Amino acid sequence: MTIYILKKAQLDVECDRYLSILQQEYVKKVVFLNEMNNLQRLLTPENTKVLQNFNLLNQSKSIEIFQRLYLGQK
Repeated sequence: MTIYILKKAQLDVECDRYLSILQQEYVKKVVFLNEMNNLQRLLTPENTKVLQNFNLLNQSKSIEIFQRLYLGQK
């Protein structure tokens, strides 16, 4: 959507604004992908068994943690 609006922008101020939005979103996606890569390395079958033993792989708890970390919710 932002790319479409950026193509239609007529003023430099508009272009700068939409480019800034694109850059911010790009950074968010790169951070997210890096975190997923880190999680994949950490969540080996052995580690998941340990987490399950301590009830740390509870689905609702995982969703809550994800929301706090990635969606900025409390």
